[in-house]
Amino acid sequence: MKKDFTNGVPEELQPYWFDDMNLYSCDWWHNLWKTSDLVNIQECKELNCFEEAWKDWLMCDNDFARRDIGMMEAEGGNYFNLVSIIATKL
Repeated sequence: MKKDFTNGVPEELQPYWFDDMNLYSCDWWHNLWKTSDLVNIQECKELNCFEEAWKDWLMCDNDFARRDIGMMEAEGGNYFNLVSIIATKL
């Protein structure tokens, strides 16, 4: 997520949203991982390949990908991203 939802799931995404979806912002993931005493975070960032990765996914012959087409159209580039976390084991 580009930014965590503060007022619930936006109306345009509600038809596609499941209670067990775990989509969070880069800051959320960083804050979660930094509490661990098992790893040291080297880097936590948004990836630039979001659009390309989703285009590839939505074009593949997979039932889940076909269902995601409507969600990505409704999302309109406003909410989703890809997060990368690089950590070293302590």
